[in-house]
Amino acid sequence: MSRLLAVLFLVLSCAAAQAQTYPAKPIRVVVPFPPGGSIDIMARRLAIPLTAKLGQSVVVENRAGAGSIVGGTFVAQAPNDGYTLLFASSSTLTLAPAISPKLPYDPNKDFTPVSLIGDLPFLLLVHPSVPASNVRDLIALAKARPGQMNYSSFGNATTNHFFGEMLNSMGGVKITHVPYKGGAPALTALIAGEVQIMFDSTPASMPRVQAGSVKALGITSAKRVASYPNIPTIAEQALPDLVGGAWFGVLGPGGMSEQIVNLLHKEIIDSLAAPEMKAEFAKNGVEMIGSTPREFAEFIRRETIRWTKIARDNNIRAE
Repeated sequence: MSRLLAVLFLVLSCAAAQAQTYPAKPIRVVVPFPPGGSIDIMARRLAIPLTAKLGQSVVVENRAGAGSIVGGTFVAQAPNDGYTLLFASSSTLTLAPAISPKLPYDPNKDFTPVSLIGDLPFLLLVHPSVPASNVRDLIALAKARPGQMNYSSFGNATTNHFFGEMLNSMGGVKITHVPYKGGAPALTALIAGEVQIMFDSTPASMPRVQAGSVKALGITSAKRVASYPNIPTIAEQALPDLVGGAWFGVLGPGGMSEQIVNLLHKEIIDSLAAPEMKAEFAKNGVEMIGSTPREFAEFIRRETIRWTKIARDNNIRAE
């Protein structure tokens, strides 16, 4: 028993020493998406104040693939010493489990939540030729043209694919899903009139809305976004349950030291409180949240249950 206690004391002492010297080298933040997207932009923006606060470089590394599963798997299998973190989104932690029961990681066991960062709502967009000025008009038009209208997505089982099927089921319509390989080609298809409808993130699509290339009929947030007060929510117009977004947050591999988690959490929350960070998030239509690690863990659990039900009810599966 004394030997066991000695070993346990040694392990705890090493962990405490590691936490006291952390960080002693650059920290890698993995974004499971290609460069240039909304999640990538937010990760790189947050890395700037974190680098200053932690006294070590916080380097963003893109590891895209398999709908964000590649990046998630990489971090889940990394050492839990706090030097490899995941800037995860709903795709990695809730949508992927909803459609792929045999993931290479368990979202609730293989990660250590640090903080929920923010939520990025989506705009319901239509081509300018679509004779609809609000969500009710669009639903009525789709009912009058069953099977004749199409919506584009970033790919099968992506966030906006889910929103498209929610529009179908909640609106009682049949709009055909047309998956593309990424957000840019999906939006290009809408602008070209190849499809009539699309859900897209605010940073990517708002310039197109302002230019008149597409029309925004509503937004998926629970309440109107301060940056775009004239765009009504879809919930207030017609479909009260069509609410959600591409939320994102910071996690590490499972079993990270509580001391390291608490340090990272403190510096992240302090960074989010800076006026320039708030302005950056608002400019991109992001609702800044911030949370405790425990709150983030519970949020992931609730969201997984919610999106699993949506996937099952709408027959959304991994290809």
